[in-house]
Amino acid sequence: KDGSARFALMDYAAATIAPRTNLAFQLVRRAGELAQAPAQASIKVVENTGSISIDTGRLRWVFSKERFSFAEEIHFAGREWIGGRESDATVLDTTGQVYRASRGEYRITIEEQGPHRVTVLIEGEFRNPLRRFMNYKARVTFVAGGSQVHLSHTIRNREPGREGRDVLRWGIT
Repeated sequence: KDGSARFALMDYAAATIAPRTNLAFQLVRRAGELAQAPAQASIKVVENTGSISIDTGRLRWVFSKERFSFAEEIHFAGREWIGGRESDATVLDTTGQVYRASRGEYRITIEEQGPHRVTVLIEGEFRNPLRRFMNYKARVTFVAGGSQVHLSHTIRNREPGREGRDVLRWGIT
């Protein structure tokens, strides 16, 4: 009720962990000043009419604003990983109809932007030539200096008369 944080999500990655090894980490409150992030650990966002580019320092990811795609370009370790291939998300219903995110309405925005973390929100609908089926939200989160990406995807039914039970399979192609 006082507005203070009730919980915190903390991600930690060790440089290397040997196979079949268990590690324990302990979060300890320190007295004194808060630790400052290194100056080089920042994240860069470039947004224009056609794309959004996120550069963590180790990874550069480019999204299209014009068509559905989880990534137009992914640059990591001196290499472009996508190479012009298109991606799509699909839903198969119980009658065998396939619905694609690339056929529905699509919107991409920066949901959260700070100096060390950026979350991109992708919203749209699954559609085939006959009709719209389900809506979706996908969040892609980047951390400065990191090469890992967190993807969270939610499918919601906003269609009258359909309660979501008709989904047989969801996938990324």
